[in-house]
Amino acid sequence: MKNVDTILIGRIAGDFQQRADGSVENTIVHATVKDGEEFTHFVLVRFRGKQAELVRKHLSKGDLCCIEGRRCEETTDTNVVKQYIEAGHITFLATRRQSND
Repeated sequence: MKNVDTILIGRIAGDFQQRADGSVENTIVHATVKDGEEFTHFVLVRFRGKQAELVRKHLSKGDLCCIEGRRCEETTDTNVVKQYIEAGHITFLATRRQSND
């Protein structure tokens, strides 16, 4: 994918939400450590087309994945700016079941 400006490794936080345009969204939980203190981030990620079908079929809450994509934003009808990652490439790293073994 062109314009990759974000690489994110994290776990799927919940169920995928179908959007009217055919894409699906989910939140990725991502942790960082700065100056010895851990921070948890919840990042909205949007998948489109065949990729949307694959993530709905093969990923579920707790699964670990790597997302490569670009940062985007859109303004809603109520003038709220929504920021998200438009996924370009996804790598399935481990399912929750594999992580517990």
